[in-house]
Amino acid sequence: MSDYQWSPPHHSDPRRPNIVQMAPDPDARDLNPPPPVWVRIDVEGMGVQRVVGFALKASPLAVYVQLQYLGRTHHVWVERGQVTHRRISR
Repeated sequence: MSDYQWSPPHHSDPRRPNIVQMAPDPDARDLNPPPPVWVRIDVEGMGVQRVVGFALKASPLAVYVQLQYLGRTHHVWVERGQVTHRRISR
């Protein structure tokens, strides 16, 4: 027999992506119900990505969106021009 001791493989957790976002807008109003949107997010090291999300708050300058990226839920403030309406098919 050898002196080898088995141990499970080590898999580090993937780094949480750093999504570039803007400062919160205090003038934003709640959107109820939150409309579905397309969001262009800038992910450091990966560039611009287009993802689906929901607009939770909005102002003339910014939108607070909830989105899924790489299997995780993110809440980020983005510029108004980065968000477009999306239609959910039934």
